[in-house]
Amino acid sequence: MLAGEADLESAGRLREMLVAQIWREPRRLTVDLAGVEFMDSDAVRVLAVAAKLMREHGGDLVLARPSPRAAKVLSLLGVDQMITVVEWPEA
Repeated sequence: MLAGEADLESAGRLREMLVAQIWREPRRLTVDLAGVEFMDSDAVRVLAVAAKLMREHGGDLVLARPSPRAAKVLSLLGVDQMITVVEWPEA
């Protein structure tokens, strides 16, 4: 689960974490956004690239339980139209 601010400062760590998971070739990678209080375009870009990599590897990136602020950013940037966003992740 991501928590706090997802921004330029944390984007590198987020990218490393996602790439490490993507190389395991999961069918679905779920990122829990419930604890994200702030999200900027750098973090959104990392998520968009991760979603593209997942598709290229035959998988799907899912953004779960976005906080109200994160959901607003995803919606304003149209990311919720490119990446699956769910209220509750499937078990």
